[in-house]
Amino acid sequence: MSQGDSVYRGAEPAPLASAVDSAVESAMELADGDARPVLVLTRHPEDYAEDMLAAGLTPLFAAGMPELMGLLRKHAVSGFVLEVDQVLHTRGLEREHLYLLAEAFPLLRVRRPRSARAMALLDDPERFADKVRRFFPRRARLMPRVPVLFDAVLTGPDDPGFAEALPATVLDVSATGGLLMGKGPLPAGNMWRVRIPGLFDQTPITAGV
Repeated sequence: MSQGDSVYRGAEPAPLASAVDSAVESAMELADGDARPVLVLTRHPEDYAEDMLAAGLTPLFAAGMPELMGLLRKHAVSGFVLEVDQVLHTRGLEREHLYLLAEAFPLLRVRRPRSARAMALLDDPERFADKVRRFFPRRARLMPRVPVLFDAVLTGPDDPGFAEALPATVLDVSATGGLLMGKGPLPAGNMWRVRIPGLFDQTPITAGV
């Protein structure tokens, strides 16, 4: 399967559904460091399972937004495969939220123009698979984000006085997190203390990367 190709597949026999489930369950048994779960928004999982498993990816299938959000609450993921027509049929706020979620992960967009049996890839699948394999699974921020622009400082847990604090900028916030931009990489898994000088409450916020 290559970018821009249209793939036509007829209805699959019933046993394929159980075969797909079995293969996905086997892949999910991999160690966390090996598994690369990818959330796929589609009503036709049979069109994806074989190719994705062969590429070393673990597909998690969702037929609609409620199921997709439920899977995101349970699983850390390494990428998204989104059928554009499915996305366009979601409600406005849900659609915007989905785009924001997908922006932070490797993304493969797929179109099914008119016929449910035809699919066209809008992105390079090999490049997508390569990005996913190098993207350690992480949980998506499910709460809606509000864009902001705040100056902030952050430091490690061993610097209670912020004597060695690093400058940063807060770009968005939600009920469960925020997006900060700093001048250097922050090691994943570390805990940090964040302070926003412009706020009345200067109590440091403890955050993980």
